[in-house]
Amino acid sequence: MRQRCTFFGFFLTTAVIASAGIQCRCAKKPVSPVARPAISTRYRVSFDSIVNVGYKWRRPMHGWAATELVIERTLRQWYSRLEVRPKSRDLPLEDLKVAMESLPSSDQTDISIVYLASSQTRQGQWEFTRGTRRVSWPDLLGSIKIRQHPRRIVRLDACLASAVMRSRTWSERLAPSSFFASLDGERTYELNFRSPFPLDLPKRFPEANAWLRENMPADWNGKISFFGLIWLQAFLKTAHPPETQDDWKEFLRLCRKESEDFRTSHSRKLSSTVNGYVASGAK
Repeated sequence: MRQRCTFFGFFLTTAVIASAGIQCRCAKKPVSPVARPAISTRYRVSFDSIVNVGYKWRRPMHGWAATELVIERTLRQWYSRLEVRPKSRDLPLEDLKVAMESLPSSDQTDISIVYLASSQTRQGQWEFTRGTRRVSWPDLLGSIKIRQHPRRIVRLDACLASAVMRSRTWSERLAPSSFFASLDGERTYELNFRSPFPLDLPKRFPEANAWLRENMPADWNGKISFFGLIWLQAFLKTAHPPETQDDWKEFLRLCRKESEDFRTSHSRKLSSTVNGYVASGAK
């Protein structure tokens, strides 16, 4: 009899503990709804993008195409007067030149935002998706005429992105302000919100995951560039859309901090250092 009572007591205790564990999991605090940022109506803002995706000799850059969409949709949530201009994908050299010469001037838009994404060599050369042809930024920018815009902000999402600063032509001819996905000498990586390996990103970044679930297409495969996640993290922590140059400096500072936090708290191997510069003086 004593043995049966002891067994029953053990069974009852186990059931209570299991029940408590189930209740604990069910009571887990849900992720808060994604907050909507304030909307800027003051400025005309344009968004251009030139992205290489369909490489034949390496894995396609699907994560960078997703980042293009993330930036576009965050800008839509920031600026009521946003103009999303035609996207450019997998351009050969001559078409790339045309796209660069077509960037808007200050007469056409108050703030020009440009997203460039591609495979890039250690020498800072843009690698085309077709064949093995490459072009250096000094050679490219020296051969075309780009409309000047004091408030153009170029985001370069590529390995060794800061290598373009080895030549002054980048800042003088194209980008008065720039965000770089990586330092000169650093690689940058593709992340995946649909796979728990090597990082369980939905668990580590619940607010970003909630925004992505709400705003990305149903057929999105979960891949995003590292820069795309950092941009989104900074966006979610910015209450008011950047308007002045000081606003953009603060947003760049926040992006760099987010990339450093990722390195120290999540993964050194999958991180790079988001960096850049913002022109002073323009309001």
